[in-house]
Amino acid sequence: MPCIVDFYTGLLLASVSLVIIRSELSVEVLSVVNVRPDGTMGRLALVGPAVDVAIEEINKRYSGQLSMRQTYLYNNGSASCSDLKAVETQLLAAYFYSPQRQVANVTALIYPGCFDERTQMAWMTNELDLLTVYGGAQNSTRLPQVIAAAYTNSGPYGRLTLAMLKMYRWTDVYVIYDIALSQFATYAKASAALLAFYGVKSTLVPVMCHVNVTFTEVLRDFRSRSRVLIFSASLDHLRKLLIDASALNMTNGEYVYYTVNTGADIAIYGQLQWQKNDSNDEVRLCGDGNRDSLTWRLGCRESLDR
Repeated sequence: MPCIVDFYTGLLLASVSLVIIRSELSVEVLSVVNVRPDGTMGRLALVGPAVDVAIEEINKRYSGQLSMRQTYLYNNGSASCSDLKAVETQLLAAYFYSPQRQVANVTALIYPGCFDERTQMAWMTNELDLLTVYGGAQNSTRLPQVIAAAYTNSGPYGRLTLAMLKMYRWTDVYVIYDIALSQFATYAKASAALLAFYGVKSTLVPVMCHVNVTFTEVLRDFRSRSRVLIFSASLDHLRKLLIDASALNMTNGEYVYYTVNTGADIAIYGQLQWQKNDSNDEVRLCGDGNRDSLTWRLGCRESLDR
């Protein structure tokens, strides 16, 4: 909790750091969130306490200079990022142009999750000249009012990957990453850049992971290019990848499947287990059915055990 609070305190202060402080500058922070407990990214129950404590700390620390308030924009029926994307522009417009809204000196839209630079929301904030901060690797749209501030440090994970590749002297890797969540792309691209610096060739392949995703075609492409695959996506999708690989006879020990688990939220990052009480529980891996894929966290190694 203290780490989360420190992050949001820094993020909130950064969002107004370019403004010259006058006598008590009023700052309005807007956040589009999920309110249902089964939501994934941007759950109010997850980020709300940290944001509230951070704002309280800022107002206390900069009393007389800053007066900051937080407003959450939400739809009761939204439980996922897809749900939010369908209504987020309406939520912002309804609030922004409300006659009851108290206009502040500075208004910032801070996304705790689910922001997508390719949606109408990004361009709407541009038209409104609304400072927007979200947890992403980079601002690929080059919109001047959008700041990408990744909330996970991909450096240690990239160095961990590099150390493993150097240990086994692998020089050519195939990287699959899920474009649905920015943190997966962040890790994949950061790792690829670091590997390239040290002479390791990598092929970056973006995929859109979903419930019925199939990896057959991308695995065939992998087979023609490399023997080492780095997978940056949910651990649940890692299981599906290995099931599809088994069907192509690619879990016979000739190929390596590697992933890094960058978070503990099961709803986002999946669960590290093979047994799901379905017909694929009996899929054999590596011939002996024991291990096929290594999953690393900082400081420990885990595996999908049969």
